[in-house]
Amino acid sequence: MDVNLESKIDRLVETGYSFEITDYLSRGFQLYKGSINAILPFALIYIVAASLISGTLALSFVVSIFITPCVIAGFYIAANKTMLGTKPIFTDCFGGFKMFADVVVVNLVANLVSSLGLLCLIAPGIYLIVAYTFSMMFVIFLGTDFRTALRLSRKVIHCNWWKMFGLFIVASLIGVSGMIIFGVGVAFTLPLMYCIFYVAFEDIVGKAIRE
Repeated sequence: MDVNLESKIDRLVETGYSFEITDYLSRGFQLYKGSINAILPFALIYIVAASLISGTLALSFVVSIFITPCVIAGFYIAANKTMLGTKPIFTDCFGGFKMFADVVVVNLVANLVSSLGLLCLIAPGIYLIVAYTFSMMFVIFLGTDFRTALRLSRKVIHCNWWKMFGLFIVASLIGVSGMIIFGVGVAFTLPLMYCIFYVAFEDIVGKAIRE
């Protein structure tokens, strides 16, 4: 565990931070537009492939466990390149597969723990789903292991959980809204959801890490 990272997160939590939902939505959309040439074809391939195998339960399960986390990571990587001023290309979106084990494990554990929370009592499950929103980005961009990623994500988001919950709901509704356009429209809206989450992570965690 990076002691310096831990201390910066502790300082962030102690001092608090502002959380601007409308700003994150606006900036997320701008980030999405800047990366759309790379991110959209990648998302289309994923959505079409997932749709083709949706009737096969075993294959759908394999995709959700092993492929979807890498796709999500690809969205984050493309968003990061755009934020840094470098136009991402299509192949950049496959970067999540290069950290296959890390992103699969953090996604799987986060989902399992959240699901257990939902089974026991609905409220803890909802709390954890939102609290773990940043966990994969801790793994991708800060190189933490999954335990540290889950813990730090929960620690940071806990400070402004209700606002993050609001952002999560709005972004998720945007993400699934494409399903009303012949289903495949979600390829346009799903990456936008993750661009919004990335902007929030960068503004809160990224800024604190660089200070």
